[in-house]
Amino acid sequence: MDKPNPGNLVPFSAATEVERLDSHTYKVNLVDSFCIGSVPNGGYVASCLLQAASLHLRLSGQEDVLNAHFQFLNRTEIGPAVITIEDVKLGRQLSTLHATCRDVGLSALA
Repeated sequence: MDKPNPGNLVPFSAATEVERLDSHTYKVNLVDSFCIGSVPNGGYVASCLLQAASLHLRLSGQEDVLNAHFQFLNRTEIGPAVITIEDVKLGRQLSTLHATCRDVGLSALA
């Protein structure tokens, strides 16, 4: 039996869904369900980046992340964001990627 969803709480699995736009670009929608104040939680944003990385390497059979490092140079905003993946070194069993999250943000929609 499904539990009621209070307010606008979005399930984490839905909140971290990414959509492939092209071979190295992905779209995510950062929701306010996982915000601290008005800023999306860093762990939530990191989870979105990991989902994009996993989707990016899925075709080569490397969808598990073994190591990750995150730097937040600016705070993110709720709304649409674009994740760009750079292939730093692609290997048969282990690859290194650089993922960047760029807010499209609600202000860009106005």
